[in-house]
Amino acid sequence: MFGMIGFRDWKNASGDKRGSLKIHENSKLHSAAKEKADNFIMVSNESKPDIYSSLSKAYENKVVRNRQILLAIKDGIVSLEQRNIALRGNWDKELKRKTSQCPHYLSPKVQNELIYCCEIEIREKIVNDCKLADVYSVCADDTTDVSVKE
Repeated sequence: MFGMIGFRDWKNASGDKRGSLKIHENSKLHSAAKEKADNFIMVSNESKPDIYSSLSKAYENKVVRNRQILLAIKDGIVSLEQRNIALRGNWDKELKRKTSQCPHYLSPKVQNELIYCCEIEIREKIVNDCKLADVYSVCADDTTDVSVKE
C-alpha cells in the first residue's frame, strides 16, 4: 500500500477499525522493514556483528572443525602404521563412523595423501632421532607377499 504509490488518503489514516496506518503497522511489509531497520541500527551501534564478521566466524569454526577431524584421522593413521595394520578394510568403516559429516576425507586419493604426509612426518622424526643419537642400528626383516616373490 505505502511502498509503491505513496499515501494520499489522510482522511482515513487514523482510527482503530479502518485506519490505514494501523492496518499498515500490522502488515508483514511493515514488520519486515522494521526488523531490517532494527538490525541496521544494531550493526551501526556495534551491538550486533555485521554479516562479514558472522560469515568469517562461521568459516573459522568450519576450519577448526575440519582440522580436528584431520588430526584425528592422522592420529589413527600413525597408530595403524606403528602396528603395521592395513588402513583399508575395517579401518574404513571406523573412519566413516567417526567422520560421517565429512565423507570427502574418505576417498582413496585423500587417504593416500594423508598416509604420505604421515610418512614424511615419521621419516623426519626418525632421521632427527638418528642425528641426535651417538650410535644407532638398523634392523631389517623381509616377508614374501602373496605371490611368494620378494
